[in-house]
Amino acid sequence: MKNLSLLILLLICGTKTFAQDTLVTINGSILPVYIIANDSSFISYKSLDTTLNEINMIQRNDVLFIKHQNGKGELFFIPDTVITMKGETILCKVMELGQETVTLFSYSKHMSEFQMVSSSELFIIRLSDGNNILIDHHAKQAVNSISEMDYFRMGESDAKKYFKTSNGALAGEVISGVGTYIYFLGAIPAAIIASRKPANLHSAVNPNDELLFSSHSYKEGYETAGLKKKKHDCWIAYGSGVLLPVAILAGVVMVYNRGRY
Repeated sequence: MKNLSLLILLLICGTKTFAQDTLVTINGSILPVYIIANDSSFISYKSLDTTLNEINMIQRNDVLFIKHQNGKGELFFIPDTVITMKGETILCKVMELGQETVTLFSYSKHMSEFQMVSSSELFIIRLSDGNNILIDHHAKQAVNSISEMDYFRMGESDAKKYFKTSNGALAGEVISGVGTYIYFLGAIPAAIIASRKPANLHSAVNPNDELLFSSHSYKEGYETAGLKKKKHDCWIAYGSGVLLPVAILAGVVMVYNRGRY
């Protein structure tokens, strides 16, 4: 009988020791406490630390949720509704709406930390005040596409102003033009030189030169327009090479004729 009474006493003490309330604040803190008083304005509580005897107070407006010792939960907010792209419905409190993520708090018989959910996973958010926020995924993608297109066009525009065909390529085209008179062999290297992408895109006078490193779309636009400009310059140089022997021959003939008369 004595042992049975001791066992009952230990069970009662254990219940007193481990029973606790859980308080969740609006800043995301989850506090294991003993709730002493709960009125329309403030909630009074004590810490589980037995060495601390002071009583703490917090405004009800700063509290999201209380889970009492008996397991019952008490909400201090009107739930918002989040519907995911998979059609799942989540009753929660939306704490923060970001461009990429949504921070929320929810309770379903178990305590949970604040969650950060990617906006790409959400379809619509229905706030407790009646406002609906529809996540427009297509518009977000369109904004990114337009931005990349702007960089591409900027690269094309800058190339037309600042890209210069290298002297080596121009010299090679002139030599190829001269070599055309030898079984038209010069046309082959001329076509190869003109069609190769520019090796050096950088220009000291280009104010957007750094974008060649940081933006793939800008570099692609610059390279595309630069290649067109290089082809134009190369074929002009090739034509000059073709005409060069004719011009030299005409000059020699003219000098010779002047000498005779």
